[in-house]
Amino acid sequence: MPAAIQLTRVSKNFGTRPVLKNIDLTVPKGSLFAFLGNNGQGKSTTIRIITGLYRITSGKVIVLGQDMQSQPIPALERMGCLVDSPSLYNHMTAREFLKIGCVIKNIPYQEIDRVLEIVNLHTEPRLKIALYSLGMRQRLALAHALLGNPELLILDEPTNGLDPEGIKEIRELLISLPEKTGCTIFFSSHQLEEVEKTASHLALLDQGKILFQGQLEEIRAAGRSALLLDVLDVEKAFNFLLEAKYEVSRYGEHQLLVEKITRKEASALYRQLMAADIEFYQAVLEKPSLEQWFSQQMAISRNKA
Repeated sequence: MPAAIQLTRVSKNFGTRPVLKNIDLTVPKGSLFAFLGNNGQGKSTTIRIITGLYRITSGKVIVLGQDMQSQPIPALERMGCLVDSPSLYNHMTAREFLKIGCVIKNIPYQEIDRVLEIVNLHTEPRLKIALYSLGMRQRLALAHALLGNPELLILDEPTNGLDPEGIKEIRELLISLPEKTGCTIFFSSHQLEEVEKTASHLALLDQGKILFQGQLEEIRAAGRSALLLDVLDVEKAFNFLLEAKYEVSRYGEHQLLVEKITRKEASALYRQLMAADIEFYQAVLEKPSLEQWFSQQMAISRNKA
């Protein structure tokens, strides 16, 4: 599948401090691509590089077939962005606000009706933005980004600060956009439960390096059953499981996650724990959620550091 975004061995330093370290990233066209990582790991820096706001220290950045270091304008003209909190004019209606975007982008006002219908704000034409809920304000900001029918939509934390209803509205909107508009969506998020419901692909960034990139389905398929143990003595249980050659990681203050284990193996492990006088309050055999997978990857990354 052709790439909407291609980063090759990209590094970015701020002074002598490296933020991105030779990262490779491929975002397929038509994907709903989630960019994950803890705060301060380089996600926003990567987004600013993709949108042409930051220059790189080394490497190559190709967006929609254009080199963003030498010829960014042709790509930017085909891109819609929502980076940081949107600045909206409270005294205006949505239509009045979007007219400004049409003038800036040199596109006809007829675009306004199209994008308002996409984000489901066309039923309140006279309502002032001051009276909008947070979810409505975010949908209006998305409508502005969609002006001109961009091929690529870049969103930095699109559900940040929203209540559950607002999060649900944005999730449903994002899922519908590739089919409605044909665009590729690249978004960062901390809402892992929402990412699991929304994304087709994802990448995980930690300490300036890409730990994983691929389809969400790959994680689901590879996510064999895992055993979540709630134990009294975490250190004793952790060391016992390591010595017994189990793949184990810490998960919470009193919990351990034993990976790649069958129901039969879990039953045998219960007996081993009791024989070793290791007390556990609860044992749950389950497919790891994206949040659990994320925690596992972070633990593995920190152990290697």
